Amino acid sequence: MNKYISTLIFYVVCAATAFILNKISPNQQDGGLGFGALAMLLAPIIIVGLLLFNIYKGFSVNKEFFIITGIHFLALLIYLQIFFL
Repeated sequence: MNKYISTLIFYVVCAATAFILNKISPNQQDGGLGFGALAMLLAPIIIVGLLLFNIYKGFSVNKEFFIITGIHFLALLIYLQIFFL
């Protein structure tokens, strides 16, 4: 499978998972986080992990991984702009 299609599928699944978990399990009445909020907090951590992994792969394997790194970086900026700023 193409790297770009895999990246697109990852972000679609990630967004769908966060949306579904947010609908199924909203925040608790006592102020605790539900599964949706935890998924929204976990997504940037996963994206940063993918950024670091692709930077490593870009230096060690193939320079094409830097394009994927740029895509992950743009997705992280958009995600942070929408949900946290």
